[in-house]
Amino acid sequence: MDYHLYIGMGQGDIHPQHREVMAALPGEWIVIDRYVEHPDTWRMDGAALGFKDQSLGAVYASHVLEHFPMRETRRVLAEWYRVLRPEGRLIINVPDLDWACLAWRHPALRTEYFRHDEKFLEIFYGGQDEPGEWHYTAFSASRLRGLLYQIGFYHVDTEQRIDAHDMGVVIATAVK
Repeated sequence: MDYHLYIGMGQGDIHPQHREVMAALPGEWIVIDRYVEHPDTWRMDGAALGFKDQSLGAVYASHVLEHFPMRETRRVLAEWYRVLRPEGRLIINVPDLDWACLAWRHPALRTEYFRHDEKFLEIFYGGQDEPGEWHYTAFSASRLRGLLYQIGFYHVDTEQRIDAHDMGVVIATAVK
């Protein structure tokens, strides 16, 4: 049986968007979060995974990578690479810096949820309501793609779109 990892569940139940991604990859999903206590979630830091090298078929991190300090991004991606078996898949979803900058300068491009400036700034800085809810870095499609290639991933694809969080995102998929 393949084991897969979902990093950073956040508060509440797993969002249907994330369940859809997970359902597309058969196997057993292990859900971790450093800050959230939930019966089906292991308490673990996404930057220091307690798994053997090459032990997982997939790693999925949605709205997580921006929560690590900018200077730790390569180390975190290398840790995710380490636990993936050869041909394992990485799926990352992060706020789209290009969209956010454009929508900041042109408010008509904003989604309804982020219409007001104070709420919109959460895209850049995080919600800051709970421990771990701060953003330390940002990603454009080209920056994320370049980082993934530098770590050693291949078949890196990125898609830019508005996601279920009602913001522009970059979704990257890559193979080890």
